[in-house]
Amino acid sequence: MISKLGSFVIITSMTLLLGIWLWLKKRIYEAIWVVATMGSCRIVFTTLKILVGRERPVFDEPLTHALSYSFPSGHSVNSLMFLLVCYSIFSYRKSFLWIAIIGTLLIGWSRLALGAHWFSDVLAGWGCGFMWISIAYQVKISIPLQNYVNKYFPN
Repeated sequence: MISKLGSFVIITSMTLLLGIWLWLKKRIYEAIWVVATMGSCRIVFTTLKILVGRERPVFDEPLTHALSYSFPSGHSVNSLMFLLVCYSIFSYRKSFLWIAIIGTLLIGWSRLALGAHWFSDVLAGWGCGFMWISIAYQVKISIPLQNYVNKYFPN
């Protein structure tokens, strides 16, 4: 069950729900940022998976069957990105940092326990996630971009 929390379906659903909630709260810039950040992350790291083309570990009796390539771990990227996006939105609640850390570690560990990834896949997923959230956060705090969005989507 822990592994499923980092899946594309769950993360995409949660991203859309968060984006809609922010939009309804008149936090338009943040709503656009959340959806754009998570969407662009998915595109970039799916492309990276295809370019690297690393095969998954093979076991006689596998606990899971994954069809895509192994490197980097999509569950690791997705979970880290979503939890840190949530933390950037709700940073006034310090508990979100602990949820992000523990959730990300558990999902990464679950991918190893299921035999779906090599350890380096999970580490690369986290590294890619940190890199992408760093870039996305710099975009988020960009004043000219924020002014542009506020011009076309006034509160």
